[in-house]
Amino acid sequence: MSRILALAYVEKNPFAAAGDSLKNLAHLILDFMYGTPERARFTCAFAIGIAVLGFMLDSAASSALQVCPVR
Repeated sequence: MSRILALAYVEKNPFAAAGDSLKNLAHLILDFMYGTPERARFTCAFAIGIAVLGFMLDSAASSALQVCPVR
């Protein structure tokens, strides 16, 4: 017959626990994004695509202001 064992980790400072959790999350995100060369290429391509989209939206907004000035 097996016994159920429960473990609890008690931290006196809640900010230290939140910092540890944030550090673990950052490691997981970095591993997910840059864990393999294929993931790194996909992440870089996505970042470049988002940058190009931002430049296109910015240029469209500035050209719209030249055509229709706001008074």
